[in-house]
Amino acid sequence: MTPLIFYDLAGSPTAPFFSPATTRLRFALLAKGIPFVVKELTYLELRHHWCGLDKPLGVKDATAPFVQKSDGTFLMDSLLITPWLDEAYPDLPSVILPTAPLPIDTTTAEYKAALENVKNFRKVHAETSIQSLLAVMPALEAKLATSDGYFFSATAPNAKDFHVMGVYRMLASTDPEGATRVFSGKIRDWLERMRERFAVGYAEVERRDPVA
Repeated sequence: MTPLIFYDLAGSPTAPFFSPATTRLRFALLAKGIPFVVKELTYLELRHHWCGLDKPLGVKDATAPFVQKSDGTFLMDSLLITPWLDEAYPDLPSVILPTAPLPIDTTTAEYKAALENVKNFRKVHAETSIQSLLAVMPALEAKLATSDGYFFSATAPNAKDFHVMGVYRMLASTDPEGATRVFSGKIRDWLERMRERFAVGYAEVERRDPVA
């Protein structure tokens, strides 16, 4: 299988990965089991080399993440890329509906409902400040499928879990003490499950974080 090229954001080659959006896609790729190569971008590189209708993405305002497919074309926006992964690789586990039988049929009512559920979850849980996150954590805890499970189900995470990991990544890369305050209790336990499940592919990201 030809690896996808995944473009992620970092302040410099040694700076932390901080983007919630690119984190969501990284976890989707890891969960899907697709081989991928990471290419790091700074904001300066993104603006100078990727923004413009004459550039490879063909858009005025480029944003990360984006991927380069095996045919050389590009796809931008984690909300578009994530369901595309299920369409392009139907014989691998779904990142939207992990319980879907293989090959994945993205046209079923159940799949479409799961995708809408992910979109709504992202809209509701779009907080960024520590104070707002602290305020919503009890409600977020209540949305865990089980106390020892994930947001999708007791046994499998999906794009909702990847969204929350994006929130954590933003905090951990800039304010590790704040991340520890916000992600406590059951949410901390969930975080440890995610770390363990995706140790191969995510541990390298955390190695670049500042120390609390």
